[in-house]
Amino acid sequence: NNINMEKIIFTGHSAGSQMVVRYASGGRAQNNILQDREIEFLYVPTNTPSFLYLDSLRVADESAAPYQFEYPTSCGTANYYKYGLYNMNDYMDETGVPTIRNNYLNRKVVYLIGEYDIGGQSNNCSRSIQGENRLLRSYIFFSYLGFFYDGSVYQNHRLSEIPTAFHDFEDIVFSDCGSSVYFGPDTELCSFID
Repeated sequence: NNINMEKIIFTGHSAGSQMVVRYASGGRAQNNILQDREIEFLYVPTNTPSFLYLDSLRVADESAAPYQFEYPTSCGTANYYKYGLYNMNDYMDETGVPTIRNNYLNRKVVYLIGEYDIGGQSNNCSRSIQGENRLLRSYIFFSYLGFFYDGSVYQNHRLSEIPTAFHDFEDIVFSDCGSSVYFGPDTELCSFID
């Protein structure tokens, strides 16, 4: 038991970042620890291939801005867990949909995505319906959060595109923004998306 601990950062890259997103929404450690201690929690998914959507809506046209969201007709599994909240595993089911939605609104999350992370195409419709590639999926999901919750979500959720970075964890961590997020006292070296 480290009584001097002040901050816990959950991070992962690529497939590992998917776990970070899902744990930020359904994980119970933060709530349990905060009952006894005052510790800052930060979730940092990097170059995320897919996201956990909080309802059944998905982007209507990923080439049209601003993004619009509607019920998809081309992918019957779009809302199955791990892409949505239907048919969740036992752990997430025990957390419950209302708590998952409330948790995610209130979690502090910094999404980092490489400027050139335009891979990750998939023939899995549940993933591909979120966007053509990892970069687009990050922007679409970030926009979706404002659509689902409203603009207040952006008090806790921020997205930064890392210049000249590819699908490489070191590109992210050792960038000015990444170093600031992971090791600095604040994130003044990040350029966050409005």
